[in-house]
Amino acid sequence: MQDWSDSSFETQMQAAQKRQELHPLLAGCPTCEQKPWISVFFDGTGNNGEIDADKKKWSNIYRLFQGHADDQTRGIFPIYIPGPGTPLSVSNAGWLSKLRDSGALGGGFGLGMDARMDKAFKLFSRNLADCQRVSRIDIAIFGFSRGATLARAWINLLLKECIWEKGKPHWRMLNAKNGVSAEICIRYVGLFDTVESVGMVAKNWSPSQCMTLPNVVERCVHYVSAHELRGAFPLTTVADTAGAPPGEERVWPGMHSDVGGGYRPNEQGRFDTLSRLPLNAMRLDAYLAGVPFLSPAELKGNMVENKHVFDYFEYDAELKNLYDHYKSQISDASSDLDRTIISHMKLYYGWMKLRQDGDIDSLYGKVREERADLAKELENELSDQRKYLRKIPFENLSRKENVEWARLKISDFRKYREKLESARETYGKNFRPYELNSRQLTYWDAWEKSVVPDEKITKFFDFYVHDSRAGFTFNSGDYLEPREVLERKVCSVEPARRGKQIAASNIGVDHQ
Repeated sequence: MQDWSDSSFETQMQAAQKRQELHPLLAGCPTCEQKPWISVFFDGTGNNGEIDADKKKWSNIYRLFQGHADDQTRGIFPIYIPGPGTPLSVSNAGWLSKLRDSGALGGGFGLGMDARMDKAFKLFSRNLADCQRVSRIDIAIFGFSRGATLARAWINLLLKECIWEKGKPHWRMLNAKNGVSAEICIRYVGLFDTVESVGMVAKNWSPSQCMTLPNVVERCVHYVSAHELRGAFPLTTVADTAGAPPGEERVWPGMHSDVGGGYRPNEQGRFDTLSRLPLNAMRLDAYLAGVPFLSPAELKGNMVENKHVFDYFEYDAELKNLYDHYKSQISDASSDLDRTIISHMKLYYGWMKLRQDGDIDSLYGKVREERADLAKELENELSDQRKYLRKIPFENLSRKENVEWARLKISDFRKYREKLESARETYGKNFRPYELNSRQLTYWDAWEKSVVPDEKITKFFDFYVHDSRAGFTFNSGDYLEPREVLERKVCSVEPARRGKQIAASNIGVDHQ
């Protein structure tokens, strides 16, 4: 099953009206003027549609790219940019490009980020050069993980290179209808779980880059992971310093790649279909905003790697039923991001407690039997999960004591000081409890107040929600350590002065 606009007459009419408004070529004269549509897809760290085909672990960005219309005669151009840590060009990469796009340097330290934005500009310019009498340029941008960071930075760089007429951005081009420039309209920005930080200490990729979404963006949707806990993957929200996102920021259950896609079938003994829910939601929302995605019926005729693109979006009724039940159990879904995530974590911690008392090995026994060829690989993954899941009780022994110290410090600082002096007389003057901030205490409260899962919630976590921490040991914190949420300071887009736009063909080089 898939989500599409045939759910009601109203949504059908909304989509038809929007598409007629934005794509008049469908009923008009293509020789009169053109209003090209360009959608740019920035894939996530380690995600590359061509390379990922062997393991069938395509991200949602690549799936959306394949589901997008591609018709030069109608002026519709999708652009796909592979994720950091993968080759920009699989078939033609020199040694320097291979080093830049390696998993360690490209994925871990963010090398190749600028090269990807340059590549997007190059293809953007090349596609516009194929158009005639351009009166307007419609744009949509999508991104996942550090690809979402690239998407946000690319929007602002694009606008900085525009000339502005009556408060609206225009792209200088000789093939514009007026011979000078064409208006740029950023119709849609779709983001999956933005991760801006790079490197071993999770520092910002480029503090000079503007991540604020400008007010010329007509609609922005940001899908956030509820259960990602890796310390090296802090979330960069779309909220500005006032805390108000310029669009919709929605929390989805699962880890980073359960939201943005990229797990292979049977990885960790789980299905890879949970990410299809935010995938379908994003596609439908963008379609209703005018983004030219193909309908499920149209997709059935498209083949990639001998597989129907239609199948990229499919999920089964059981997952939908389990998800609907899960969603009904979220007790505090609100506009406050932290409160919503904590509500999700209470269910997750309840499941973890349940599985500690049981036998985690039994979760995936059936998969081991049915997929004997993956037995060794799967056993290694299960070993990691056993290691980390069974680590929780030992972490709790020291964490619980530190929580008591932290709570006392907040509630009665004088008593805290007296107790600390007494403890130092016993344990030595260097005794010092581990400092816990308010968010860390909130996650501990969520652990203590976790919800005992029913059968459906248990099945949902058992077979659909992955564990991103298993096997990810470096600088990853623990299961009770909150994921950091970063807010970028509001920055203004300083447009180029009239006549000072840099030609897109001169921005960077054509990276391979």
